[in-house]
Amino acid sequence: MFIELISQYQLSDDKLKPLIKDVMLSTFKKQQKETFENIVINKKAINSIDKKLERLEERFVFEEINKAQYEKFKSKLTQEKNEKLKFSEKVGFNLSNLDKALDIALNYAPKLSSLWTNGNLNEKRKVQKMIFPEGIEYDRKTDQYRTLRVNSFFSYIPVITRDIDNKKTGTFRDKTKNSGFVLRHGLDFNLNRLGFCRRCNSNIIYY
Repeated sequence: MFIELISQYQLSDDKLKPLIKDVMLSTFKKQQKETFENIVINKKAINSIDKKLERLEERFVFEEINKAQYEKFKSKLTQEKNEKLKFSEKVGFNLSNLDKALDIALNYAPKLSSLWTNGNLNEKRKVQKMIFPEGIEYDRKTDQYRTLRVNSFFSYIPVITRDIDNKKTGTFRDKTKNSGFVLRHGLDFNLNRLGFCRRCNSNIIYY
């Protein structure tokens, strides 16, 4: 039953990898447009401060300003730069890291079932946590699973697959990019972040 469940989120066709990655990157950039703009503005401001610091040092070396003036303005500019750097650390992100994360997820996506079937207990838990970050529930009476939340990346795989099955047109890529897909909870690709149920020592919750 669990294999059937995770097979819904398994990538059946390797040819879809570039399309899924393209859609995810495009969607992420669109949603984070304002953040991207702020980061660019912030970088320009930091570069401007660096130039002012260089100019300030030159003026001090050539005795255009005294030491007290140099230290005063250097301290002010350094503080301003540090505030900009903190902002970058807080809201900034490295797109290349996202690109690598997507590549890792795409490598796992076609073999979810085999990873879980052939893995040991710890590896099975990692696969479960990768697909269902908040765990899943199993109802003994109805003999059914209920997913609490599916990793944003894997939840989009059946959407793309279904659309391809229904639309055999060359406009699919554009339509998919503009489909309004939302990365509500981010991309959870870290397999070391495990969450286990205290009762059953697993991230499957029984009731």
